[in-house]
Amino acid sequence: MALTLADFWALIDDARARADRSLAAEPEVLVALLRTRTSTDRRAFNEQLEALQLRAHHWNTLGPALIIGCGESDDGYLDFRLWLISLGQEAYERTLVEPEWLAGLPVDDPLEEWHFEDLYGVASAANDQAGEGTLDYYPADHGAMHGEPCGTEDAILAARFPRLWERFSTRGEGVDGEDPEGPRTI
Repeated sequence: MALTLADFWALIDDARARADRSLAAEPEVLVALLRTRTSTDRRAFNEQLEALQLRAHHWNTLGPALIIGCGESDDGYLDFRLWLISLGQEAYERTLVEPEWLAGLPVDDPLEEWHFEDLYGVASAANDQAGEGTLDYYPADHGAMHGEPCGTEDAILAARFPRLWERFSTRGEGVDGEDPEGPRTI
């Protein structure tokens, strides 16, 4: 039987715990864990990951990504969604319905800390290390955006995500465009 969604989340949680919640260490730990699985499981891991990142293609994730400055490009926004997945099922599910909780996370620089592009390559790396070749893992199409549309203008983002805007906005000092110096840094 192939790796299930419950198995996927268990691997994410196990890797996160073994890596002591370090994004720098987590990919290596996941590769090691996946290397002990079958090639079928590694392919299923990629399929579960793909389904979760597509489900997270949501207005409640795009808004926070835009606010911190990584939602302007497809790659940056994808890396943000992969980071959400790396937090585990509870954080992932919570963000889809209550993204403002992210404003309470202890973080110094979300633009640097809230992305995890390496997650997409772990199953392929494990498969390659097991001598079974690399796996395709980059999405061809992100599909339609899920959730209640909100727009991407500063005033709309500030109103919909006020705590995130107040704490992390990289899009300017205010919502009225009065900051002639450009975006503030975090």
